[in-house]
Amino acid sequence: PAGCINPLTSDHWVIFNSADQRVTAFRKRGEEDIWTSIDVSGQAPVPLVSPGTHPACFTNIFSGVFVISFTGTDGHIWQLSYDGASWSSVDVSGEAPVDYAAFGTSPSGFVNVMNGEHFFSFIGSNARIQSLNYVYQP
Repeated sequence: PAGCINPLTSDHWVIFNSADQRVTAFRKRGEEDIWTSIDVSGQAPVPLVSPGTHPACFTNIFSGVFVISFTGTDGHIWQLSYDGASWSSVDVSGEAPVDYAAFGTSPSGFVNVMNGEHFFSFIGSNARIQSLNYVYQP
């Protein structure tokens, strides 16, 4: 699993690939002492999570958007984004000329807080490091 804290809302997130290959999250809002479970894969159109991989997460403090990245069963890197009101999804690797993710590869991601640019890295099926970056557009 991956753990993230949104510094803008103090929300705590634990993200994982559940037994049914769906992105699942435990969330604790701000200062509340209650954790809730969310089937994140059910919030926006995405494929199942590739077996043996793990999602990553970060908060874009430039936009306030919470981001989860994962490898789908289609070999693409996907992003699920939560803007505080609703979820959306993007086939990130479908937006650029990169190789499919190697089987069992989990992406890593981060945001440049100066301009909101998202970066994702993963091992491609060609055994080379693949890198994707783009500016989030809500």
